[in-house]
Amino acid sequence: GSRRLGAYELESRLRIAGVFLFGWMISVLTRHPITDSSNGFRAIRADVLGHLTLKEDQYHASELLMESILKGYRVIERPVTLLGRQAGPTKKGGRLLYGIHYARVILGTWLRGG
Repeated sequence: GSRRLGAYELESRLRIAGVFLFGWMISVLTRHPITDSSNGFRAIRADVLGHLTLKEDQYHASELLMESILKGYRVIERPVTLLGRQAGPTKKGGRLLYGIHYARVILGTWLRGG
């Protein structure tokens, strides 16, 4: 799913900037256009999961996406609409620290070649 192809309620300009930055980063590293790497809305065939090496506990959205692209599986984004958080705190922690860890996973997955 992609918020950039669909719609979203603006939560934070920093978060939206991160969506753009990390989408661009993955697009450059994989040579596959991605607009929203952190969207958790995914559909995947069960047999594909057995061919992926997923190591991350918290930052798995980018790892799953990159592993799939790097191993040659078809990846297509579809528009989704996300509403802003209605209740409770985010589990993502500090925004800058989250971004640093997210970038680490992107680079680590790319370096190991998927």
